[in-house]
Amino acid sequence: GSVPSHCCWFGVSCCLQATCPPGQEDSVTCGCGEEGNVVSIKLPRNNLAGTFSEGLFRPFACHLRHLHLNDNQMTGRLSSSFSGFEQLETILLSDNGLSGAMPRGLDGVPNLRVLDVSGNFLEGSVPEDLCSSGGFSKLTDLLIARNRLSGSLQLSNCKSLVSIVATDNYFTGPTPSIKDLTNLRTLNLERNAFSEKTFESADMISPLTSLSLADNRLSGKLFNGENVVEGLRLLRTFNVEDNSLSDELPELIFTELTSLSAFNGARNRFWGSLPPIRIGSLARLELDQNLLEGRIPESWKALAKNGSLVNLQGTLLSCCGTDPDLQAALEFSAAERRRVRPDDLYQSVNYSAPRLPSFLEFSRFKLPVAEPGKNPSGLRCPVLKIPGHLDDPRTFVSWTIDPAYYMYEACTCSSGSQLKNLTRPGRPFYFECVPLPDADDEPFAEEHPWAVVVIIVVGLVAVTLLVLGLLGRSRMEWELRRWKKRMLGAPASGQPASIVTTDVAGYTALCAKDPRLARMAMDVHNKIIESARWANCGSVIDMGGDSYTLAFRDAFDAVAFSLQTQLLMESAVWPNAARVSQSGSIVNLLGTASSVVSPTATESGTPLAGHEQPETPRISSNQGSIEGMESYKPATQELSSTDLGTQLRVRIGIATGTLAAGVPLQTSPVVTLSKEISDAAAGGQTFMDGATFQLVKDQLSDLGSVTEDGLGLDEGWPKQVWKSLSASARSFRDRGPAYSSGKYAAVVLNMGHYVRSSASRDDTEMAGVAERDDRPTTCSQQLARVPVYTQSSDASMKEGQPPEAAGKEKPRSLLIFQVLPARMLPQAARWDGAVSLNQDW
Repeated sequence: GSVPSHCCWFGVSCCLQATCPPGQEDSVTCGCGEEGNVVSIKLPRNNLAGTFSEGLFRPFACHLRHLHLNDNQMTGRLSSSFSGFEQLETILLSDNGLSGAMPRGLDGVPNLRVLDVSGNFLEGSVPEDLCSSGGFSKLTDLLIARNRLSGSLQLSNCKSLVSIVATDNYFTGPTPSIKDLTNLRTLNLERNAFSEKTFESADMISPLTSLSLADNRLSGKLFNGENVVEGLRLLRTFNVEDNSLSDELPELIFTELTSLSAFNGARNRFWGSLPPIRIGSLARLELDQNLLEGRIPESWKALAKNGSLVNLQGTLLSCCGTDPDLQAALEFSAAERRRVRPDDLYQSVNYSAPRLPSFLEFSRFKLPVAEPGKNPSGLRCPVLKIPGHLDDPRTFVSWTIDPAYYMYEACTCSSGSQLKNLTRPGRPFYFECVPLPDADDEPFAEEHPWAVVVIIVVGLVAVTLLVLGLLGRSRMEWELRRWKKRMLGAPASGQPASIVTTDVAGYTALCAKDPRLARMAMDVHNKIIESARWANCGSVIDMGGDSYTLAFRDAFDAVAFSLQTQLLMESAVWPNAARVSQSGSIVNLLGTASSVVSPTATESGTPLAGHEQPETPRISSNQGSIEGMESYKPATQELSSTDLGTQLRVRIGIATGTLAAGVPLQTSPVVTLSKEISDAAAGGQTFMDGATFQLVKDQLSDLGSVTEDGLGLDEGWPKQVWKSLSASARSFRDRGPAYSSGKYAAVVLNMGHYVRSSASRDDTEMAGVAERDDRPTTCSQQLARVPVYTQSSDASMKEGQPPEAAGKEKPRSLLIFQVLPARMLPQAARWDGAVSLNQDW
């Protein structure tokens, strides 16, 4: 008849026959009750993901026999009970992401035979009542390896266990008692922290065939009592490597365990001589890194055959050493034992003793040998083979013995080295491979001592130059780029440029009042402009009276020039109007340096984008002289002696764009715009347009390093050493200078967004802003203003790009920003946010 559709699903098996035909009694799909019941779900390695819950399979609890979901990606906590799954025989959930604790009690799963939860994240201890304490448990295989389980492991109630695999956990205390586990065949407890052994009872009887206790913390003797081995006669593999067992190697292992095929006792503290071997089943024996001494017994001939493996490397065995001082060897630490040589142990030597046991001989083939505790030295020693057989790889035996055992007989060194005898008198031979000396020449250092001195001196000089070169690399690169800009000169038509226009406020009034004083003040001004221009790679394209127009290839250079100019104007020593004494001599011709305006009480303001309010600096008074001032006499004694530094201030405008092709440089729209921006500023202010701001807004910290001497590059090399780690990263990234940023970044204030009064309403909307009718009118309002850069349809407003000035068309909208050094921020209150644009705006 037909079966339900779910019985055809992949991995799902159903009951197909209520009773099994003869010979098919073990079939899953028969003898399982009602036809159509799900009896098996096997979906291993199917990338199943989600949260595991035994409740998902609860509808099949009455008939489900096998649940195989291993090697998937399921998570969640393992259920504390599978109660009700009375027919369930195997649960395979290994290699998922399950967490939680082991289930407590399997009474609800009376027929469970295999539980595999290896390779998950289970924690806690394994409950002692894992198996039913009241009835008979059928659990035969418990696989809990590669979890995070801890505590003791006692499974005496699981009397049907055949295999226990609990490797790679954190179990401590004694190993599980196997006295009552009369069916146990495999016990694998590798890589835990067990510290005691429980297979010591004299009346222990166990059919164990595989026992592995490797990589734990076992110490002391391997067996307590000679009759302990009686219960291990069926043992085939026995592994106790990587522990701290300290005992003579038990002879019973090699005489009484008649089924033993492999024993691994490597990396312990077994000591004494090698025991005789009287069992013919042994084929693999690993005893490397122990304190074994003496010769290889002749009874070991049983292992000299094809397919066998013997590893005795790193021991103290010797063919010919006598009178061993074993007590001294026992006191060595594990690290020291790796460096101990046989000639450290043996007090004398029998040179007539055979180098190998009679059942081994040297082959003519040689292979590289790596001795424990030593770097590869090019030593090559013969392979061992069975005597009387052809010298052919098929007759070689897999024996690993230290060359020191047979005192390096027939060993050679690779090309370029030779055996060096390091043997101490009366001790077994000991050799090492050392490089061959030059037979014709003496050592170079002895023959040419002067050359060694020259090489050392040259090396020190080279290292010094290299260090200094690395420290100054970023600065050198910056200077080369600045010289390149100077050689290129002013930008040509069709190229992008940043135009700076400067104008001295108050000069016209001063010139009318005292022409000679004005001329001398203008000389100071011109020197300031020239100094800042040269430092920042600018080119003068027009000048007249007290006004300069300069072109820069980089907006950064243009802003740095402006900041340096304002700082120089502030700190310059200006000529003062002097009062003439009765004798006509000059009195107090030179005044003190100007001071920063620092009002005693101002409204608090916030500079652009998170810059700290700087402390008001104090400028110390400096006396100086200006060429040609000695004979100066003022036009009138009534001329005010107020410091010109507080009267003469330069206003600066910066505009960035592409110089129009076919238009004289001086009449380019970008130049015209910079003049309009300059005219909008007050004395001491620096205004820039939105395009310039976009190009420098991410470099305000660097602009904060501008001083009266330019960018902060003029530091001594000790400071460069201190700052090179942080500065070089920015230098290589931005290809900029390794200058040090100032205490504060340069401050930028948003002075507003303006449109030409002739522009239409549509033009204004395209600019993305309304008419400026809410501009702050006080300094505190201006400083608190949050700057917003609004893109417009005009090409000049594109983010990060200079405006494209087409022909002689004037821009329709204008963003104005004020930039100033942090120390001049208090002066912003004096200007009160005023912008003096012409009536077109």
